[in-house]
Amino acid sequence: TFAASTLLTLGNSASAANASLLVKDGVLSGTLQGNNWYNVTYSGSSKQTGNELLGNGLRNITLNMDPSAVLSMNGSKQIGGILTLTSGILSVSENNSFSLTSASANALSGGSAQSYIVGNLQRAVPAGAGVYNFPVGSLSSYAPVMLTFPAGTIAGSVVVTTRDGDNGDILATNINAFRSVNRDWTVNTQGGIQFSTFGAKFSWSAQDQDPNFDYNNAVV
Repeated sequence: TFAASTLLTLGNSASAANASLLVKDGVLSGTLQGNNWYNVTYSGSSKQTGNELLGNGLRNITLNMDPSAVLSMNGSKQIGGILTLTSGILSVSENNSFSLTSASANALSGGSAQSYIVGNLQRAVPAGAGVYNFPVGSLSSYAPVMLTFPAGTIAGSVVVTTRDGDNGDILATNINAFRSVNRDWTVNTQGGIQFSTFGAKFSWSAQDQDPNFDYNNAVV
């Protein structure tokens, strides 16, 4: 535990690079100094993020928490390294986002019904063809999205989120609200990304379906 006036210095030598902080219990309220890369791993029970995410050299984040544990993140955060989702849920506060600035498809590792993001997940997308996973969901259900971009795509970024319940405009569509998937996804583009077409795969759990939902006649 670091007190509010404590300084944790990440040195400027090569040997100090890629230091690792394990956050199990409590909240880090001290100050990180230094510019070298460092990684943060969360374990244990539900908690809020602290000052461990405020260092200039933050590179990679790993969630390896207790099953069903929630890591609550206030405000937005971006990292240039890898987000690894092994166990536990990362909950991003409303109107904020968690952003991966690396355009590598491998900037996100893992993601499952045991570990995903609640809230806005933003991923950088490079020029050209590629497939990008967005392991998102709500606190009650895992509902990931996979986007496929074609050759000729102009680089930018995409933000994906999902929430429980039907879309608010469902009555204005030809979708039967009583035979639907009770889930709403939002996919937004940013940063000038352009593409002629793209593929989207939306997944959900059986609990999201109405009793009379017919998968063979489903439309988006």
